[in-house]
Amino acid sequence: MKNAIAKLMIATMVIDSDIDQRETEVIKENIIILGITDKEYDELLSEAKEINGFDDFLAWTQPSLDALNEQDDPELSGLAVRSMMLVAYADGKIKDVESDFIKS
Repeated sequence: MKNAIAKLMIATMVIDSDIDQRETEVIKENIIILGITDKEYDELLSEAKEINGFDDFLAWTQPSLDALNEQDDPELSGLAVRSMMLVAYADGKIKDVESDFIKS
């Protein structure tokens, strides 16, 4: 589940087509808590940078969203949402596209 949350955090960062350094820092600080290694983070970020359009974005994020839903764990889902909100607000503003993704 740690990879699912990390992936959703990275997805929150890239959904607006802007990889902000402040968002990157928030992710790196939080993935330590999840037990994600720098190598795992780099691999997920590399995958995210290959996303080309909305369909690719959905295909990349859907397995993580499905995994969270299958767990049916409000605490885990809450952790994912809070983590995504931290990323979205790292640059001082939450864009509509980020908010819409987090709500999904």
